[in-house]
Amino acid sequence: MVKAQTQNPLNPLKRQAKNEEYKPDVAVKAASGFQERNRVIKNFNSQFAHPEGWVGRLVGTILAWKNRERNAWTISSLDIQPNDQVLEIGFGPGQAIQEVTKLAPNGFVAGIDMSDVMVAQASKRNAADIRSGRVLLRQGSESPLPF
Repeated sequence: MVKAQTQNPLNPLKRQAKNEEYKPDVAVKAASGFQERNRVIKNFNSQFAHPEGWVGRLVGTILAWKNRERNAWTISSLDIQPNDQVLEIGFGPGQAIQEVTKLAPNGFVAGIDMSDVMVAQASKRNAADIRSGRVLLRQGSESPLPF
């Protein structure tokens, strides 16, 4: 005895799935896109902790703009005098170092940052003071200090 094959008229998708290749549904695509978006955001945000590459250079520009007021407040709180020596740990794009050298024209400013991208940006921003010997910037960790 042979059983006749019958198709379920209520489930045409089941019949269609046998004849076509599998295509993920909208929810699967959305979840995949969401995961990719989160990965990109996480990668971008990590650049603020340790900037590197072209994204790190962009982050340095953002930091210089975003931290301008905070740096000004911090520097004003330090009461820097013309002959002071200042160390900045994690100087980023070097904007605060630039401002400190204006307040301490006879002083010395040193800085250390883990990011070679930030060292490059800060060195460019403070090139004249580096050449004059008033500023020294190093790439590395704060422990142990190279100063």
